[in-house]
Amino acid sequence: MRKLLFIILFNIIACTGTQAQYYDFTATAPSGQTLYCAILADGVGVTHPGWDEHNPWKGFDKPEGDLVIPDSVCHNGVTYPVVALLALCFLECQNLTSITLPPTLRLIERYAVGGCRGVRGHIIVPESVEEIDNYAFCCTFMSAVTLPQSLRKIGYSAFENCHYLAYISVPSGVADIGKDAFRNIPLVIYHGKAHGAPWGAAVLNGTTKPDYIKAILPFVIRHGGSGK
Repeated sequence: MRKLLFIILFNIIACTGTQAQYYDFTATAPSGQTLYCAILADGVGVTHPGWDEHNPWKGFDKPEGDLVIPDSVCHNGVTYPVVALLALCFLECQNLTSITLPPTLRLIERYAVGGCRGVRGHIIVPESVEEIDNYAFCCTFMSAVTLPQSLRKIGYSAFENCHYLAYISVPSGVADIGKDAFRNIPLVIYHGKAHGAPWGAAVLNGTTKPDYIKAILPFVIRHGGSGK
């Protein structure tokens, strides 16, 4: 009986030990920050280091400053392209001030940059990206964003409460837009044919959406409609 209990306890400890590390290896960004990398079928994704979804940075230092994500990283003599920002990878990294994305990127998962209120300036999403997932950029303070022609899907609340954005121009090739993707953004320009729930913009292609005018008006007045 004691032997059985010992085996069970050992397995619990072993499992807990492996769960302490969510990533496969670390790399250093050109801008100096530590990146946590998970190996995927076609490259690597930048990920968060901890297992707790509610606090994925517990026990680790969050990246700060102007972050430049490289197009490739090396590990054990193998070079991997950086193809994804995985879920929660920079969630609430409040001291990030800007993010430069690599041309190899194809996917930005949920909450990837969500809640990073220190991120300002212009974010350029690379031409290879096809999907921006739910809450990916919500609550950032970016003043401008450029979306690629390759983009096909924008998840719900992806840009919600980006109050410093004056407008977003969405490529017409985007076929799937989630609910409240642009909630509390003054103006969205989009001539595609995506269907679905209300997207939340105060103005879409020059047509006023009265439900959101009261919510957005203070931010438009505060920033003079400039997004800065």
